[in-house]
Order: sequence, then C-alpha cells, then structure tokens
Amino acid sequence: PPSQAGEALPAAARPGPEPQTPPTNNPTDGGAAEDALPGEAAEAAEPSGEAAAEQVERAFHAGAQAVRQGDAASSVRLLSRARLLCARERDGAAAEACARLAPEIGTLLGRVFAQQKRWPEAMTEYQKVVHGSGRARPSAQQRAEAQRAIVRLGLNLGQVVIRRRQNGVC
Repeated sequence: PPSQAGEALPAAARPGPEPQTPPTNNPTDGGAAEDALPGEAAEAAEPSGEAAAEQVERAFHAGAQAVRQGDAASSVRLLSRARLLCARERDGAAAEACARLAPEIGTLLGRVFAQQKRWPEAMTEYQKVVHGSGRARPSAQQRAEAQRAIVRLGLNLGQVVIRRRQNGVC
C-alpha cells in the first residue's frame, strides 16, 4: 500500500505484466534459501553482465511487490539485496540498472522504515535519494518526493547543531 501520506509507488515499482512473488524458504518452489529470488538457487555463482542486471531487476520488483503487499520484512530484505548486488557492479548493464533503480530503492526503503517508525533509517534513505551518488541521479520528481519526506520525518527527529569554535568559544 502507498505510504500514510498517500504517495504513489515509483513508476518502476508499479505492477508489470508478470508480477514477481517474494521468495520463500521452501526449496520445492525455487526459494532454496533466505536470500534466493524466485527461480534462483542460493548457491548460484555470482552473475555478471546481463545476468547481474536481471538479478537486480528481479530483487527490486520482488521487493516493490512486497511493499505493495505490506510485507515489511521481505521488502527490506529484497530491496537491500538489490542494493547489495548493485554495490558489486561498476560497469555494464547491471550498473545501468542500478543507476536507474537506486533512487527508487531508497524511496521504497524510506517508506517502509517510516511506516515502521524507524525514523533515522527512513531519513538516511531519503537523504541518499536527494543527494544521489555516482551515476544514480534521481529525477526531479524523485528528489522532490524525498525532500517532502525529509521535512515530514524532521518532525520526529531531533537535530544536533555543532558550532565551530571561534577564538576559543563555541
């Protein structure tokens, strides 16, 4: 479901023609382990190129579906897995997919954490979206959405201001 503020899911998180289902720990349905994605064995070798891009996409879409279904634990696990896969990729198709999906991963994680009242984690995710990094540049709409969320979250968090010493006085 969308967040409490009524925000819509990012475009890439909206259901596509083939919805993905979150993995299970049941080896009979392809979920051989906690981190396995549907149709993927846990012991598979690290993918590269197109295969890595496909894994990132599958983890993202499965995580987005878990968000829509209200399954916070699965959504955090799957979206974090997508981010971890992205951390390994520097070039090629996977890096392009990661650059495109990174702001949406941060937005979805921020929403889940905010719904769980995990304010610091939510704030961190939204700040990652606003500031972007490397090739992961948010669109103007993604940046604006994250900035609005930061303002809302700021009401739940304190802020420590450390002033510089000037002439030995704070």
